[in-house]
Amino acid sequence: DVVKYLSKGAALLEEARKGEKPMIIFCSSRDGTEITARRLKRKMKGREIYFYHAGLSREEKKRTEELFFRSADGILVATCAYGMGVDKSNIRTVIHADIPSSAEAYLQESGRGGRDRKQAYAVALVPWFQNPENESDPRRRELMAIFSGNTCRRKALLHILEAENQLCSGCDICDGKK
Repeated sequence: DVVKYLSKGAALLEEARKGEKPMIIFCSSRDGTEITARRLKRKMKGREIYFYHAGLSREEKKRTEELFFRSADGILVATCAYGMGVDKSNIRTVIHADIPSSAEAYLQESGRGGRDRKQAYAVALVPWFQNPENESDPRRRELMAIFSGNTCRRKALLHILEAENQLCSGCDICDGKK
């Protein structure tokens, strides 16, 4: 897990360019997926970049899934609608362009990466000015506190989920990258 505090557009483009592919970028809205996919296509010419959300027709979803499944280095910009029964095992990078609603949502979405048991990366783009105390939803406030804090992200996430603590396998805090 890595947390970036750059402006959203610049950080997203940077991570999309350098991150290992195939890649999923999660956005919180349908419009956000389409806008983000179009911007990335403009900036990253020649890349296979798709968007996916619940508002697409069944045929559009199926076509997008097939294109992304066949792609060895594609980028899918999606809402949480992607992944319900869909399993592309070789996702190398999962980026959260928007902060999810809870730790459970974050873990479920970031868990789309590395299902083939190879190294995968999760990146959360957090606005540098966002203060966890300003969040009205307590579950989201908890997650924001993890992203803005200075303790092991794995340990903090497991604590929220009341799960048994495990050794960190490389968050930005434990790796000294924050």
